[in-house]
Amino acid sequence: MPDTSIKISGRILKAPDGQLGVLPLEQACNAHGNLADQVRDFGEVRGTGTSQPPRTHPVGTGGAPATTAKPAAMVAPAAGHPASALLKSNACVACHGLTSQIVGPSFQAVAEKYAGKPDALDYLSHKIRQGGQGVWGRVPMPAQAHLKDADAMTIAQWLAEGAK
Repeated sequence: MPDTSIKISGRILKAPDGQLGVLPLEQACNAHGNLADQVRDFGEVRGTGTSQPPRTHPVGTGGAPATTAKPAAMVAPAAGHPASALLKSNACVACHGLTSQIVGPSFQAVAEKYAGKPDALDYLSHKIRQGGQGVWGRVPMPAQAHLKDADAMTIAQWLAEGAK
């Protein structure tokens, strides 16, 4: 039988029956020293303390269990509004939250910026379909040319009404 050992960081690991596999947690834990104690010449130290058992709660929660609540940023408009289905089906909510910035500005921030402007509907409808860059920062909004004019106008109308 051929030698199936693998040398990693000075340690030799033998795969049983010639098969590569994953080490059990007890053997893998601290296999390369405590990552949190390692010194790196660049960037933030992101190593995890591997000399202790894995965490059962997210970092920074003080031991509180993880919640499965949907973040407020991902919430779209009320389901009864025609814009709701359009925003979801065209993946607008992947980059824009209702009240929080994700990649692009929140829908409510856009509504506030263009509130009361006489050309808001035409401008927003055009920007939705053509995309752009620089109005809200360096990240460009890709053109949504596949969107029908009427659908872009429905979303623009919802934004002009305050994005609620």
